This record gives sequence, C-alpha cells and structure tokens, in this order.
Amino acid sequence: MARIKRFGVLSMAYFLGLYGIIIGLIFSVLMGIFQIILSSIFSNSLTSITGEQMTYGLSFGWLNLLLFPLIYGILMFISGLIFTPITNLILRITSGLELDITNK
Repeated sequence: MARIKRFGVLSMAYFLGLYGIIIGLIFSVLMGIFQIILSSIFSNSLTSITGEQMTYGLSFGWLNLLLFPLIYGILMFISGLIFTPITNLILRITSGLELDITNK
C-alpha cells in the first residue's frame, strides 16, 4: 500500500483552479441554454422573441461564458490555498491516506 502524506499547496491550488474553470464553463453553457429556453417561453409577446430581446439574451450568455469560469477558477484556487494546509494537517494526524496502486 502506498500512502499520501501531504499535498503541495500550490500544485493543489493550480489543480483546483483549473477544475473550477472547467466546472464554470460547463455551468455557464448549461445556464445559457436554460436562459434561452426560459426567455422563449416567458417572452412578453406571444408571437416570437424580438431582436432586442435575443441580443440581450445572447450578450448576457457571452458574459456568462467569460465570468463564470473566471470566478469559479479564482474561488477554487483560493480555496485550494486555504484548505490544502488543513488537509495536510489532517493527513499528518491520521498517518496519511492509503492507496492501492498496481503496475500493469
């Protein structure tokens, strides 16, 4: 059995930051699709979405594609900086984390 005794703080923060960017991108795409569906259902006119409404919806969608990955990435990076030392302290108290690794 192999044991993990500690994690590197910056490497974990970089990993979590990249993970946050990917999750933010997925979330922003899903939110954009959800927003387009809801705006077409609940539009003011019963006939169709006007050009102005579609432009507003698409511009907000592009803003989501930029902001959500950026915000999620920054917040996850900061949480990695904060929680990795706490994780290392817990790993020290519990004598590490057991892993079963096999070579093929």
